Amino acid sequence: MKKFYALISSAINFALLLSGCVEKTDPVSESDGGQSAVSIEEDKGNLNLLTGIYGELDDSAVGKRPVAVMVNNISTAQPVQTGLNDADVVFECLVEGGISRLMAVFSDISKCERLGTIRSARYSYVQLAKSLDAIYVHCGMDDRYTRPYANELDNFDFFDLGAQSDSLSTRIKNGLAYEHTLYINGKTIADAVYDKYRSSISSDLSGKTLFNFNDPDKKTAEGNECTSIKYYMSGDNYSTFTYDADTGKYRRCPFGKAQTDYFTDEKFEFDNVFVLYAPTHEFSDGYHVRTDLDGGSGYYISNGKIKEIKWSKGDASDRLTLKNTDGSELSVNAGTSFIAFPDINLSSKTVIEPAPAASEESAAESVND
Repeated sequence: MKKFYALISSAINFALLLSGCVEKTDPVSESDGGQSAVSIEEDKGNLNLLTGIYGELDDSAVGKRPVAVMVNNISTAQPVQTGLNDADVVFECLVEGGISRLMAVFSDISKCERLGTIRSARYSYVQLAKSLDAIYVHCGMDDRYTRPYANELDNFDFFDLGAQSDSLSTRIKNGLAYEHTLYINGKTIADAVYDKYRSSISSDLSGKTLFNFNDPDKKTAEGNECTSIKYYMSGDNYSTFTYDADTGKYRRCPFGKAQTDYFTDEKFEFDNVFVLYAPTHEFSDGYHVRTDLDGGSGYYISNGKIKEIKWSKGDASDRLTLKNTDGSELSVNAGTSFIAFPDINLSSKTVIEPAPAASEESAAESVND
């Protein structure tokens, strides 16, 4: 009789299996709670490789090259800056005469209504744009150093507004001299540059985030308390970033003045601030300057905390690499980033509030050892 029931049971199970009623084990789903890793990522939306945040990009922007744009940063032009809050990353380097310029980088520049004011290209920014496989947008370029260098790089595309139709940019009267009045619309620029140049990001950078980002839902705070940091690009060119606990971001205050967007009146704020000390060198004309991007020490500031880090880059195509002082890879909070490369010789003038404990060696001290 037991054999009879066993045969009946086997027959029923076999029939159920054929009909698909018996649950089959999926080894991929079993390991992640019943949903594959791919579908989990898709549920979050498209990943912005420059910020580490999901859901920021439209499908049309996925897989496209970033667009990097040169922005005026002299003291008189800072009050008329606009569009920086739409950027994913902003770089600051010294250029000449003690002044610095900014390079605003976008995964999807089409969402930026207005950006400016736009200025000419400089040597160090070519290296930074190249490392991102970005299309480099500017108005003018020094022919003695920057243009020859840009021309010799393989697969580097630069878009000079000064050589394009006036319909791609706008001169807006803002009370300043003519060279400080040029603005662009992101959608117009996106259509123009992707029509002229390769639009898909290089295969070696496809799917790779700019940094080792933390989960966007798990913002961390490591290091010492930091309500503000003040750094010098040159003797009288300095910026302060002040922490806003309500937003969890750092507000940009160039020359000690809290900055707002010229058109929208929004505060210029960033989730992450990097102060990376680097040597600067004058070219043979004794005027133009380049930043040595080989590497060094610096600070990572985020979520009310500051920690000393090490950084390196190397050749033009090499990505910026950030590490903890013990050599391990730095984890970065997802969000927007401002990356400054102050002159290493001015590192001792850096002011951190509240001041670090006297027993703790600062990055400003260690870079001069």
